[in-house]
Amino acid sequence: IARSTGADVGPDDFKPIINSQSPHSWSRALEPYGLQLAYCNQDLRRLVHYVDELVEHDDLFLVCFYSTDPPSDPDCNGKLCTAHIVTLHRDKIIDTAKKGALAVTRATEYPRLSRQTKRIFRVVPFGHPRRV
Repeated sequence: IARSTGADVGPDDFKPIINSQSPHSWSRALEPYGLQLAYCNQDLRRLVHYVDELVEHDDLFLVCFYSTDPPSDPDCNGKLCTAHIVTLHRDKIIDTAKKGALAVTRATEYPRLSRQTKRIFRVVPFGHPRRV
């Protein structure tokens, strides 16, 4: 997302300053680039039920989803299950876990639309009133 501003940065620039379980740290890490995150209302519905609406906004989002069906209770370590995050820009999903041409997919054709939603964030200008 920071690269969308023209910044020459990569994952290694952010690993030391974010907590993978803290969206507040993600949002703070975007501030030097004039951006931040805003929570979007959502529930555990599968991504397929959100994708058309998100594409209609023609904007930039972070979409988090569960990698497996989440259990109703965490395990003995407090973990539900793993999650994955992708970038939705306009009508394309960018999945940084994929390489090359497989990394960018039409949003309505993304192969993991059947996964349950964990979080959705809209990328907004720094100072936006709905920031995280």
